[in-house]
Amino acid sequence: MPSSSSKSSISSKSSMLSMSSNKYKCNWSVVLIVFVIFIIILTLSYMSKNLNKQNDGFTNKNASEPNLTPLKNECVVALFYADWCPHCVAFKPDYKRAMSELNGKTNKQNKKIRLEMVDCDANKTIAKKHNVAGFPTVKIFNDDGTTDDYEGERTFIGIQNYLLSSSSSD
Repeated sequence: MPSSSSKSSISSKSSMLSMSSNKYKCNWSVVLIVFVIFIIILTLSYMSKNLNKQNDGFTNKNASEPNLTPLKNECVVALFYADWCPHCVAFKPDYKRAMSELNGKTNKQNKKIRLEMVDCDANKTIAKKHNVAGFPTVKIFNDDGTTDDYEGERTFIGIQNYLLSSSSSD
């Protein structure tokens, strides 16, 4: 039969083990909380970066105030769009291609072409000023102050043919 001193020794060892076990449980709780906070911060950072890229490169670099005023001997081709519009989403790749291939070229009237994009959700005032009622809307702003509505195909070829082989500006 164990002596009372051995019982107390066993009892104190088990209480120490119990205390150290609680100590580790507390530390694991802290580690878990820190880990959850880290995941939340990481997620928020990722979401913030994605919000900045959400438009898939389809935003005007000066989205707060696009410049639709043509310089002398220039025409500005402006796409008024909304990201929630399925027709705009379908037209995006073609318009982006037109921007990369036609920006800076001259049209048949020897006017330099500048393509712009106007996010109508971010620029409601500009869209209203230019009477944009549906999406996508393409308007050509001429250096003589006139504006033409593009009614052609919403494709790269349609825009290219209109700008380079028709009288889109005076």
